[in-house]
Amino acid sequence: MVSLPTKKVSDEIATQLDFGNKVIEMVRRKMPYGAANQRVDMRMSNQEANPRTAQGYNRFNEARMYFGKIGPKPKLLAGVAEKFGAGNCDMAGAMAYTIMRRTLSDDFEVMFIEGKGHTYSAFKIVDQPDSAAIVVDPWPTSGMATLAVDHFMGLGGRSTVLRKRGKGPNPVTELIDRVALSEKYQEMLPALDSDLENLPSIQRGNFKVFRHDLCSTTVGAYQRPDGKIVATPKERVMMPPPPIPWADSDVVMGDIERPFTPPSPRPAIDTGTDIVMGEG
Repeated sequence: MVSLPTKKVSDEIATQLDFGNKVIEMVRRKMPYGAANQRVDMRMSNQEANPRTAQGYNRFNEARMYFGKIGPKPKLLAGVAEKFGAGNCDMAGAMAYTIMRRTLSDDFEVMFIEGKGHTYSAFKIVDQPDSAAIVVDPWPTSGMATLAVDHFMGLGGRSTVLRKRGKGPNPVTELIDRVALSEKYQEMLPALDSDLENLPSIQRGNFKVFRHDLCSTTVGAYQRPDGKIVATPKERVMMPPPPIPWADSDVVMGDIERPFTPPSPRPAIDTGTDIVMGEG
């Protein structure tokens, strides 16, 4: 692997980077099967990342139609991804976004960024420019939280950015874990449980597979003013796939009363508060 230089940052930035790295670690723990479009994750999960990710997208799209949700819905996407324990960049980014919104106070702005070919998240202090944001991208198999100017995508280009104030109690401190599907989506759970019991029979998705290790192509580490290096996130702890039928021991299986495939969608009226703020 190429050795990248170390960059010196202020104590304030170092603290924000440390927070972003903790978010990345939490997302990796919640997605132990990894991504269906990461070569390493597919190999280490014995290909199981694929059906989990593919069915996660299927259920997310069904839920958007059923509940009348339009526009980006990172909280719903994150909840579905947590249930399946796998997901591509938008699922990992949605999970990071959800964790940060639930943790950070309204002194911070949290961003869900849909760029050309890649989706991720970021945060910054309100009223600071986007160039001061910390990018939190859990999708690469290695890497770390980075300054926006150091991330391989940055915040520029043709990106759609969902911007929201934090609604948690904290500044940049400990994390609050509230990724699971909220009460209004509980009727989805029997279908998701059924999927997890029957993964071998689920059609696999056709994903282009990458080998993307790092979040930055210019910086390998950040250094505090006292000379200490900001700790990078732990590598993803992959979950070895259990034998077929791949029953997920972390999921409580329920009786199936009906499949989550409604005969007709509810009216496409978005009752949430997520708003697309235009180009980033």
